[in-house]
Amino acid sequence: MTGADHAERYWWAILLVGQLSQGLELDCVVIGFILSSDAIHAPNEHYDVERPRRGTRSWVRIFEQIVNERRTIG
Repeated sequence: MTGADHAERYWWAILLVGQLSQGLELDCVVIGFILSSDAIHAPNEHYDVERPRRGTRSWVRIFEQIVNERRTIG
């Protein structure tokens, strides 16, 4: 995959986030749980099968933190 291919792929992701933000009338953020060693979309691509479970645990902690901060504010 060339640098131009990567740029086009990222451009589409950015376009999608912009459309989601406009359609939902909310700010959207793209977050991924990958490592540079995963080499996503490369010939030696790999992805640890535990990563989705760890990502889910991370989201639980993130949402708990948001709830706790809202309780202290409100």
